[in-house]
Amino acid sequence: MNKQQIFLASILKEGELISDAIAHGITPEYLTEPQDREVYRSMITLDSADYMEVMMVEGANHSHIGYLDELVETSLSYYQARDSIIKENSTRTLKTKLAEMQENLEKGSLDLQTAIAELCKLTGSKQKDSVTVKEEVLKLAEMAVDPDKSNKTYTFGLPTADSKLTRIRKSEFIVIGARPSTGKTSLACQIMDANAREQNNILFFSFETDSDEIAEIQMLQDTGKRMDDLEYCGVEEWTNNLQAHHGNMHIVSSPCKVEQIIGKAKAYKAMGKCDMVIVDYLQLIVPTDSRVVREQQIAHISRQLRLMTISENIPVVVLAQLSRDCEKEGRQPRMSDLRESGAIEQDASRIIMQHRPKKRFNGESQDPDEGYTGYVFDTALVQVKCKKGPKGITIPTRFSGVEQKFYEITL
Repeated sequence: MNKQQIFLASILKEGELISDAIAHGITPEYLTEPQDREVYRSMITLDSADYMEVMMVEGANHSHIGYLDELVETSLSYYQARDSIIKENSTRTLKTKLAEMQENLEKGSLDLQTAIAELCKLTGSKQKDSVTVKEEVLKLAEMAVDPDKSNKTYTFGLPTADSKLTRIRKSEFIVIGARPSTGKTSLACQIMDANAREQNNILFFSFETDSDEIAEIQMLQDTGKRMDDLEYCGVEEWTNNLQAHHGNMHIVSSPCKVEQIIGKAKAYKAMGKCDMVIVDYLQLIVPTDSRVVREQQIAHISRQLRLMTISENIPVVVLAQLSRDCEKEGRQPRMSDLRESGAIEQDASRIIMQHRPKKRFNGESQDPDEGYTGYVFDTALVQVKCKKGPKGITIPTRFSGVEQKFYEITL
Protein backbone atom coordinates (compact mmCIF):
# COMPACT_ATOMS: atom_id res chain seq x y z
CA MET A 1 0.00 0.00 0.00
CA ASN A 2 1.47 3.38 -1.01
CA LYS A 3 1.66 6.57 1.06
CA GLN A 4 -1.45 8.11 -0.48
CA GLN A 5 -3.54 5.04 0.33
CA ILE A 6 -2.19 5.01 3.89
CA PHE A 7 -3.16 8.69 4.16
CA LEU A 8 -6.76 8.03 3.05
CA ALA A 9 -7.07 4.86 5.11
CA SER A 10 -5.99 6.65 8.27
CA ILE A 11 -8.59 9.40 7.74
CA LEU A 12 -11.31 6.79 7.18
CA LYS A 13 -10.38 5.11 10.47
CA GLU A 14 -10.04 8.35 12.45
CA GLY A 15 -12.34 10.96 10.95
CA GLU A 16 -10.94 13.90 12.95
CA LEU A 17 -7.76 13.70 10.84
CA ILE A 18 -9.59 15.35 7.91
CA SER A 19 -9.31 18.67 9.79
CA ASP A 20 -5.56 18.18 10.15
CA ALA A 21 -5.19 17.40 6.43
CA ILE A 22 -7.15 20.51 5.41
CA ALA A 23 -5.19 22.64 7.90
CA HIS A 24 -1.94 21.48 6.25
CA GLY A 25 -3.25 22.66 2.88
CA ILE A 26 -3.53 19.24 1.27
CA THR A 27 -5.87 19.44 -1.75
CA PRO A 28 -7.05 16.58 -4.01
CA GLU A 29 -4.42 17.68 -6.55
CA TYR A 30 -1.70 16.53 -4.13
CA LEU A 31 -2.77 12.93 -4.84
CA THR A 32 -1.55 11.43 -8.11
CA GLU A 33 -4.11 8.62 -8.57
CA PRO A 34 -7.57 9.67 -9.90
CA GLN A 35 -9.33 7.21 -7.57
CA ASP A 36 -7.53 8.64 -4.52
CA ARG A 37 -8.31 12.21 -5.62
CA GLU A 38 -12.03 11.42 -5.96
CA VAL A 39 -12.26 9.79 -2.52
CA TYR A 40 -10.38 12.66 -0.86
CA ARG A 41 -12.49 15.28 -2.68
CA SER A 42 -15.63 13.63 -1.23
CA MET A 43 -14.13 13.82 2.28
CA ILE A 44 -13.39 17.55 1.90
CA THR A 45 -16.84 18.25 0.47
CA LEU A 46 -18.42 16.65 3.53
CA ASP A 47 -15.80 17.82 6.04
CA SER A 48 -16.19 14.19 7.17
CA ALA A 49 -14.54 10.84 6.57
CA ASP A 50 -17.53 8.69 7.52
CA TYR A 51 -17.50 5.60 5.27
CA MET A 52 -21.20 5.75 4.31
CA GLU A 53 -21.28 9.53 3.90
CA VAL A 54 -18.32 9.40 1.52
CA MET A 55 -20.21 6.91 -0.66
CA MET A 56 -23.49 8.85 -0.51
CA VAL A 57 -22.05 12.21 -1.60
CA GLU A 58 -23.63 13.46 -4.81
CA GLY A 59 -21.80 12.08 -7.85
CA ALA A 60 -19.82 9.50 -5.84
CA ASN A 61 -18.38 6.57 -7.80
CA HIS A 62 -19.87 3.47 -6.15
CA SER A 63 -17.30 1.23 -7.79
CA HIS A 64 -15.00 2.55 -5.06
CA ILE A 65 -16.83 0.62 -2.31
CA GLY A 66 -14.43 -2.33 -2.54
CA TYR A 67 -11.49 0.07 -2.62
CA LEU A 68 -12.70 1.79 0.58
CA ASP A 69 -13.06 -1.61 2.26
CA GLU A 70 -9.47 -2.33 1.33
CA LEU A 71 -8.28 1.02 2.68
CA VAL A 72 -10.06 0.59 6.03
CA GLU A 73 -8.09 -2.60 6.70
CA THR A 74 -4.75 -0.79 6.92
CA SER A 75 -3.13 0.22 10.23
CA LEU A 76 -0.11 2.23 9.06
CA SER A 77 0.90 5.77 10.11
CA TYR A 78 -1.13 8.78 8.94
CA TYR A 79 1.42 11.41 9.95
CA GLN A 80 4.31 9.87 7.99
CA ALA A 81 2.04 9.51 4.96
CA ARG A 82 0.80 13.12 5.28
CA ASP A 83 4.31 14.57 5.46
CA SER A 84 5.43 12.37 2.57
CA ILE A 85 2.53 13.54 0.36
CA ILE A 86 3.33 17.20 1.10
CA LYS A 87 7.02 16.65 0.38
CA GLU A 88 6.36 14.70 -2.84
CA ASN A 89 3.93 17.38 -4.07
CA SER A 90 6.51 20.11 -3.38
CA THR A 91 9.16 18.09 -5.23
CA ARG A 92 6.86 17.54 -8.24
CA THR A 93 5.98 21.25 -8.33
CA LEU A 94 9.65 22.24 -8.13
CA LYS A 95 10.68 19.79 -10.87
CA THR A 96 7.92 21.05 -13.19
CA LYS A 97 8.90 24.67 -12.60
CA LEU A 98 12.61 23.95 -13.10
CA ALA A 99 11.90 22.15 -16.39
CA GLU A 100 9.76 25.09 -17.54
CA MET A 101 12.44 27.60 -16.55
CA GLN A 102 15.17 25.60 -18.30
CA GLU A 103 13.12 25.51 -21.49
CA ASN A 104 12.48 29.28 -21.34
CA LEU A 105 16.15 29.99 -20.66
CA GLU A 106 17.16 27.96 -23.69
CA LYS A 107 14.58 29.78 -25.84
CA GLY A 108 15.83 33.13 -24.55
CA SER A 109 12.40 34.13 -23.26
CA LEU A 110 13.67 34.23 -19.66
CA ASP A 111 16.79 35.99 -18.38
CA LEU A 112 18.97 34.51 -15.64
CA GLN A 113 18.23 37.15 -12.98
CA THR A 114 14.45 36.71 -13.37
CA ALA A 115 14.90 32.92 -13.22
CA ILE A 116 16.85 33.21 -9.95
CA ALA A 117 14.18 35.52 -8.48
CA GLU A 118 11.40 33.08 -9.44
CA LEU A 119 13.36 30.20 -7.95
CA CYS A 120 13.81 32.10 -4.68
CA LYS A 121 10.06 32.75 -4.57
CA LEU A 122 9.32 29.10 -5.21
CA THR A 123 11.67 27.75 -2.53
CA GLY A 124 11.27 30.58 -0.01
CA SER A 125 9.22 30.41 3.19
CA LYS A 126 5.55 31.27 2.80
CA GLN A 127 5.60 33.09 6.14
CA LYS A 128 8.18 35.60 7.33
CA ASP A 129 10.13 34.46 10.37
CA SER A 130 10.42 38.02 11.66
CA VAL A 131 9.27 41.58 11.08
CA THR A 132 10.94 44.89 11.80
CA VAL A 133 9.62 47.44 14.27
CA LYS A 134 9.27 49.83 11.32
CA GLU A 135 6.91 47.42 9.53
CA GLU A 136 4.75 47.06 12.64
CA VAL A 137 4.64 50.85 13.23
CA LEU A 138 3.53 51.41 9.62
CA LYS A 139 0.86 48.73 10.08
CA LEU A 140 -0.40 50.47 13.24
CA ALA A 141 -0.45 53.80 11.40
CA GLU A 142 -2.55 52.25 8.61
CA MET A 143 -4.94 50.83 11.19
CA ALA A 144 -5.28 54.27 12.82
CA VAL A 145 -6.39 55.72 9.45
CA ASP A 146 -8.76 52.79 8.75
CA PRO A 147 -9.60 51.06 12.08
CA ASP A 148 -11.94 48.57 10.42
CA LYS A 149 -9.24 47.25 8.10
CA SER A 150 -7.41 44.96 10.51
CA ASN A 151 -8.09 46.30 13.99
CA LYS A 152 -11.30 44.34 14.41
CA THR A 153 -12.66 43.73 17.91
CA TYR A 154 -15.31 41.41 19.33
CA THR A 155 -18.07 41.87 21.88
CA PHE A 156 -18.70 40.34 25.31
CA GLY A 157 -22.44 40.55 24.57
CA LEU A 158 -22.83 43.17 27.33
CA PRO A 159 -22.41 46.87 26.35
CA THR A 160 -21.01 48.00 29.71
CA ALA A 161 -18.50 45.14 29.70
CA ASP A 162 -17.37 46.19 26.20
CA SER A 163 -16.94 49.75 27.43
CA LYS A 164 -15.31 49.22 30.83
CA LEU A 165 -13.37 45.99 30.23
CA THR A 166 -12.69 46.97 26.57
CA ARG A 167 -13.81 44.78 23.68
CA ILE A 168 -12.07 41.53 22.82
CA ARG A 169 -9.10 41.93 20.49
CA LYS A 170 -7.68 39.56 17.91
CA SER A 171 -5.01 37.21 19.28
CA GLU A 172 -6.35 37.48 22.84
CA PHE A 173 -6.52 34.38 25.00
CA ILE A 174 -9.34 35.10 27.45
CA VAL A 175 -10.10 32.82 30.38
CA ILE A 176 -13.45 33.06 32.19
CA GLY A 177 -13.32 31.28 35.54
CA ALA A 178 -16.42 30.15 37.42
CA ARG A 179 -17.72 27.57 39.88
CA PRO A 180 -20.15 24.89 38.58
CA SER A 181 -23.80 25.83 38.00
CA THR A 182 -23.26 29.59 37.96
CA GLY A 183 -24.20 30.14 34.29
CA LYS A 184 -20.79 30.01 32.62
CA THR A 185 -22.10 28.05 29.61
CA SER A 186 -24.94 30.56 29.23
CA LEU A 187 -22.44 33.42 29.29
CA ALA A 188 -20.38 31.67 26.59
CA CYS A 189 -23.55 31.24 24.48
CA GLN A 190 -24.36 34.92 24.96
CA ILE A 191 -20.87 35.89 23.76
CA MET A 192 -21.26 33.56 20.76
CA ASP A 193 -24.70 34.93 19.85
CA ALA A 194 -23.66 38.58 20.08
CA ASN A 195 -20.60 38.05 17.88
CA ALA A 196 -22.56 35.97 15.36
CA ARG A 197 -24.97 38.92 15.06
CA GLU A 198 -21.94 41.06 14.12
CA GLN A 199 -21.41 38.73 11.12
CA ASN A 200 -18.63 36.70 12.73
CA ASN A 201 -18.32 32.92 12.48
CA ILE A 202 -17.86 31.28 15.89
CA LEU A 203 -16.44 27.81 16.46
CA PHE A 204 -17.84 26.62 19.81
CA PHE A 205 -16.32 23.53 21.44
CA SER A 206 -18.87 22.30 23.97
CA PHE A 207 -17.48 19.43 26.05
CA GLU A 208 -19.94 19.71 28.93
CA THR A 209 -23.21 20.36 27.07
CA ASP A 210 -24.65 18.61 24.00
CA SER A 211 -25.19 20.62 20.83
CA ASP A 212 -29.00 20.38 21.15
CA GLU A 213 -28.82 21.91 24.65
CA ILE A 214 -26.65 24.73 23.30
CA ALA A 215 -29.32 25.34 20.64
CA GLU A 216 -31.99 25.42 23.37
CA ILE A 217 -30.01 28.01 25.36
CA GLN A 218 -29.68 30.14 22.20
CA MET A 219 -33.42 29.98 21.59
CA LEU A 220 -34.18 30.89 25.21
CA GLN A 221 -31.85 33.89 25.01
CA ASP A 222 -33.21 35.01 21.64
CA THR A 223 -36.92 34.62 22.38
CA GLY A 224 -37.11 35.29 26.14
CA LYS A 225 -39.41 32.28 26.47
CA ARG A 226 -39.36 29.81 29.36
CA MET A 227 -37.91 26.34 28.84
CA ASP A 228 -41.35 24.78 29.42
CA ASP A 229 -42.84 26.94 26.65
CA LEU A 230 -40.14 25.87 24.19
CA GLU A 231 -40.43 22.17 25.04
CA TYR A 232 -44.15 22.08 24.27
CA CYS A 233 -44.30 24.44 21.31
CA GLY A 234 -44.73 23.06 17.80
CA VAL A 235 -42.24 22.76 14.95
CA GLU A 236 -43.47 26.03 13.47
CA GLU A 237 -42.60 27.94 16.64
CA TRP A 238 -38.99 26.67 16.48
CA THR A 239 -38.54 27.43 12.79
CA ASN A 240 -40.19 30.85 13.03
CA ASN A 241 -37.54 31.87 15.58
CA LEU A 242 -34.63 30.82 13.38
CA GLN A 243 -32.46 33.80 12.46
CA ALA A 244 -29.77 34.33 9.84
CA HIS A 245 -26.97 34.65 12.38
CA HIS A 246 -27.69 31.15 13.74
CA GLY A 247 -25.84 29.86 10.68
CA ASN A 248 -22.66 31.60 11.90
CA MET A 249 -22.47 29.43 15.04
CA HIS A 250 -20.65 26.11 14.60
CA ILE A 251 -20.81 23.66 17.52
CA VAL A 252 -18.42 20.75 18.14
CA SER A 253 -19.53 18.54 21.03
CA SER A 254 -17.39 15.42 20.49
CA PRO A 255 -14.34 14.95 22.80
CA CYS A 256 -11.16 16.56 21.44
CA LYS A 257 -7.48 16.85 22.23
CA VAL A 258 -6.03 20.33 21.99
CA GLU A 259 -4.31 19.37 18.72
CA GLN A 260 -7.72 18.47 17.26
CA ILE A 261 -9.16 21.80 18.41
CA ILE A 262 -6.31 23.61 16.66
CA GLY A 263 -6.70 21.49 13.52
CA LYS A 264 -10.44 22.17 13.32
CA ALA A 265 -9.94 25.90 13.95
CA LYS A 266 -7.35 26.10 11.14
CA ALA A 267 -9.59 24.12 8.79
CA TYR A 268 -12.66 26.26 9.52
CA LYS A 269 -10.62 29.45 9.20
CA ALA A 270 -9.31 28.29 5.82
CA MET A 271 -12.96 27.90 4.75
CA GLY A 272 -13.83 31.37 6.10
CA LYS A 273 -15.86 29.94 8.96
CA CYS A 274 -13.83 30.82 12.07
CA ASP A 275 -13.38 34.34 13.45
CA MET A 276 -13.43 33.30 17.12
CA VAL A 277 -13.07 30.09 19.14
CA ILE A 278 -14.94 29.40 22.39
CA VAL A 279 -14.13 26.36 24.56
CA ASP A 280 -16.43 25.07 27.32
CA TYR A 281 -14.45 24.13 29.29
CA LEU A 282 -10.66 23.83 29.55
CA GLN A 283 -10.43 21.00 32.09
CA LEU A 284 -12.60 18.75 29.87
CA ILE A 285 -10.20 18.84 26.90
CA VAL A 286 -8.79 15.33 26.37
CA PRO A 287 -5.11 15.26 27.48
CA THR A 288 -2.53 14.66 24.76
CA ASP A 289 -0.46 12.44 27.06
CA SER A 290 -2.42 10.77 29.88
CA ARG A 291 0.82 9.56 31.50
CA VAL A 292 1.98 12.98 32.70
CA VAL A 293 0.66 14.64 35.84
CA ARG A 294 -2.56 16.65 35.55
CA GLU A 295 -0.89 20.03 36.07
CA GLN A 296 1.40 19.39 33.09
CA GLN A 297 -1.53 18.24 30.95
CA ILE A 298 -3.43 21.48 31.62
CA ALA A 299 -0.28 23.56 31.14
CA HIS A 300 0.25 21.97 27.69
CA ILE A 301 -3.37 22.60 26.69
CA SER A 302 -3.26 26.21 27.89
CA ARG A 303 0.02 26.94 26.10
CA GLN A 304 -1.13 25.42 22.80
CA LEU A 305 -4.36 27.44 22.84
CA ARG A 306 -2.37 30.60 23.53
CA LEU A 307 -0.03 29.85 20.61
CA MET A 308 -3.05 29.27 18.36
CA THR A 309 -4.36 32.79 19.05
CA ILE A 310 -1.03 34.15 17.82
CA SER A 311 -0.56 31.92 14.77
CA GLU A 312 -4.17 32.22 13.56
CA ASN A 313 -4.76 35.81 14.71
CA ILE A 314 -8.14 34.98 16.24
CA PRO A 315 -9.42 35.39 19.81
CA VAL A 316 -9.95 32.30 21.95
CA VAL A 317 -12.36 32.45 24.90
CA VAL A 318 -11.93 29.53 27.28
CA LEU A 319 -14.10 28.72 30.26
CA ALA A 320 -12.31 27.22 33.25
CA GLN A 321 -13.55 25.70 36.47
CA LEU A 322 -12.49 27.20 39.79
CA SER A 323 -11.55 25.32 42.95
CA ARG A 324 -13.87 25.27 45.98
CA ASP A 325 -11.60 27.51 48.03
CA CYS A 326 -13.48 30.72 47.16
CA GLU A 327 -16.78 29.17 48.28
CA LYS A 328 -15.31 27.72 51.47
CA GLU A 329 -13.76 31.04 52.39
CA GLY A 330 -16.80 33.07 51.29
CA ARG A 331 -14.80 35.44 49.11
CA GLN A 332 -14.48 36.68 45.54
CA PRO A 333 -12.48 34.30 43.27
CA ARG A 334 -8.86 35.10 42.51
CA MET A 335 -6.40 33.82 39.89
CA SER A 336 -4.95 31.17 42.19
CA ASP A 337 -8.40 29.51 42.27
CA LEU A 338 -8.02 28.34 38.67
CA ARG A 339 -7.93 24.57 39.05
CA GLU A 340 -4.91 22.37 38.34
CA SER A 341 -2.48 24.79 36.77
CA GLY A 342 -0.80 28.12 37.36
CA ALA A 343 0.08 28.04 33.64
CA ILE A 344 -3.41 29.27 32.77
CA GLU A 345 -2.72 32.35 34.87
CA GLN A 346 0.50 33.01 32.94
CA ASP A 347 -0.77 32.29 29.42
CA ALA A 348 -4.01 34.27 29.56
CA SER A 349 -4.21 37.75 28.03
CA ARG A 350 -7.15 38.37 30.35
CA ILE A 351 -8.84 36.55 33.18
CA ILE A 352 -12.43 37.33 34.13
CA MET A 353 -14.01 35.78 37.21
CA GLN A 354 -17.71 35.07 37.40
CA HIS A 355 -18.70 35.54 41.04
CA ARG A 356 -22.11 34.80 42.53
CA PRO A 357 -22.06 36.19 46.09
CA LYS A 358 -24.43 34.95 48.79
CA LYS A 359 -26.02 38.39 48.97
CA ARG A 360 -27.43 40.55 46.20
CA PHE A 361 -25.89 43.92 45.44
CA ASN A 362 -28.69 45.50 47.52
CA GLY A 363 -27.83 43.31 50.53
CA GLU A 364 -30.69 40.80 50.26
CA SER A 365 -29.85 37.11 50.55
CA GLN A 366 -29.66 34.92 47.44
CA ASP A 367 -28.14 31.93 49.20
CA PRO A 368 -30.03 28.62 48.64
CA ASP A 369 -28.68 27.49 52.04
CA GLU A 370 -30.69 30.32 53.59
CA GLY A 371 -33.90 29.33 51.81
CA TYR A 372 -33.57 31.30 48.56
CA THR A 373 -35.54 29.48 45.82
CA GLY A 374 -35.54 32.05 42.98
CA TYR A 375 -34.13 31.70 39.49
CA VAL A 376 -32.54 35.16 39.34
CA PHE A 377 -29.06 35.73 40.74
CA ASP A 378 -26.89 38.83 41.00
CA THR A 379 -23.50 37.97 39.51
CA ALA A 380 -20.31 40.01 39.33
CA LEU A 381 -17.97 39.75 36.35
CA VAL A 382 -14.56 40.80 37.62
CA GLN A 383 -11.57 41.37 35.32
CA VAL A 384 -8.65 40.30 37.52
CA LYS A 385 -6.00 40.30 34.79
CA CYS A 386 -5.63 42.28 31.57
CA LYS A 387 -2.32 42.75 29.77
CA LYS A 388 -3.55 45.69 27.67
CA GLY A 389 -6.32 47.26 29.69
CA PRO A 390 -7.88 47.88 33.08
CA LYS A 391 -7.99 45.25 35.80
CA GLY A 392 -9.94 45.11 39.03
CA ILE A 393 -13.05 46.32 37.15
CA THR A 394 -16.38 44.78 38.20
CA ILE A 395 -19.44 44.56 35.96
CA PRO A 396 -22.63 43.96 37.99
CA THR A 397 -25.08 41.65 36.19
CA ARG A 398 -28.27 39.76 36.93
CA PHE A 399 -28.60 36.19 35.66
CA SER A 400 -32.06 34.98 34.69
CA GLY A 401 -32.16 31.21 35.06
CA VAL A 402 -35.42 31.02 33.12
CA GLU A 403 -33.94 32.76 30.06
CA GLN A 404 -30.37 31.52 30.67
CA LYS A 405 -29.21 35.09 30.09
CA PHE A 406 -27.18 37.81 31.81
CA TYR A 407 -28.45 41.40 32.06
CA GLU A 408 -26.40 44.40 33.13
CA ILE A 409 -27.71 46.31 36.11
CA THR A 410 -27.02 49.79 37.46
CA LEU A 411 -26.17 50.11 41.14
